[in-house]
Amino acid sequence: MADMKEAAKVNTDVEDFEKAFPTAQMVAYWRAYDAQQEKPQIGTNIGVGPDLAAKHLCGKVGKQMAIEYADASMSSHAVSANSMAVRTQYYDKQWMSAVDDGVKQFVIVACGVDARAWRLPGLEDCTVFEIDVPQCHAFKRSMS
Repeated sequence: MADMKEAAKVNTDVEDFEKAFPTAQMVAYWRAYDAQQEKPQIGTNIGVGPDLAAKHLCGKVGKQMAIEYADASMSSHAVSANSMAVRTQYYDKQWMSAVDDGVKQFVIVACGVDARAWRLPGLEDCTVFEIDVPQCHAFKRSMS
C-alpha cells in the first residue's frame, strides 16, 4: 500500500522550469509581443488593456521557441503574435459573454501560463479552476 501511495505522488521538484512546458511559454511570448506593440490588440475588444503579465511568464524558452517556430514555419513574430492575439480576443469575448450571462465558474484545461483569471474584469465573484501539470503551477506560483 505504501508503494502505491509513493507512486501516486507527483514530483513537483523541477530543476529547470523552462523545460516543463515550453509551448505555454511560447504562447505567453506572443501575448507579450502583442503587449509591446504601439497598438496592442489583446484586450481592445472587451475594454481592457493588454496582457502585461505575459512578459513575466514567457521566460527565455518562450522567446527561443517563438524564434524557432517562426523560422520553421517561415513566418514572423508579428504574424504569430497577431494569430495569438486574434485567438485571445475570441476567448476573452466568450468569457465576458459568459460572465454577462451569469456564469460563476470556469475551468481552463491545460492552462499553461494563461493570465486570463487575473486580467479580465468581472471575475471577482467567479471561481476559476486552472488545470495543468504540477510543474506549470509551481512555475506560475514562483512568478507571482
